[in-house]
Amino acid sequence: MSPLGVRLVHLTMLCCIFGSCFVIIPTVAFACLEPSWAFLDAFYFVCISLTTIGLGDYIPGDEEGQQFKELYKASVAGKHNRATHRAIRFVLAI
Repeated sequence: MSPLGVRLVHLTMLCCIFGSCFVIIPTVAFACLEPSWAFLDAFYFVCISLTTIGLGDYIPGDEEGQQFKELYKASVAGKHNRATHRAIRFVLAI
């Protein structure tokens, strides 16, 4: 195989790995975890979050009655506060 062919195969593999790890898997996860979001809504949220635009029109964890809401919001947003620590202790106690 020529050096150009090796580079193209390598680029294709990296794009597939990046696409699955950072786009496809989170999109499927958000589509499953958010009951009111369709697949395209989850894909839109993931793309907006990855590009750091963050318009705020889709906010995960804002549905009423979600189980472990504080833990879920903390894991998505990366914010940790006292309520998060209580939720983590509760989950670990189960």
